[in-house]
Amino acid sequence: MLRSDKTDEHRTRVEILFSPVSYMSIDCGLLRNLVLYSLSHGELVGLLGGSIEIDLTGMKIFGVGNDRIQGIVTAGGYAKDEGSGEFWEPSSILKFDR
Repeated sequence: MLRSDKTDEHRTRVEILFSPVSYMSIDCGLLRNLVLYSLSHGELVGLLGGSIEIDLTGMKIFGVGNDRIQGIVTAGGYAKDEGSGEFWEPSSILKFDR
């Protein structure tokens, strides 16, 4: 799950949950104004610099970044939410029975 901090400029918390995930590599410290890109297999190979050994069966390929791709996620899909919760409060996406 990716989760943003609230700031004076951005007064909401944004959460993105990828699932199921077969590969994830993201430089989260540099993400601002998050954009998700839908990528092809060829684009993935180009970004990773050659052949890949990731099982992509049933997976979608996402580029994560802003004006440029700063990370890659291969997952079945994603859910997102934006709300007023604080960073330390439970996710509104994840619901567990107790």
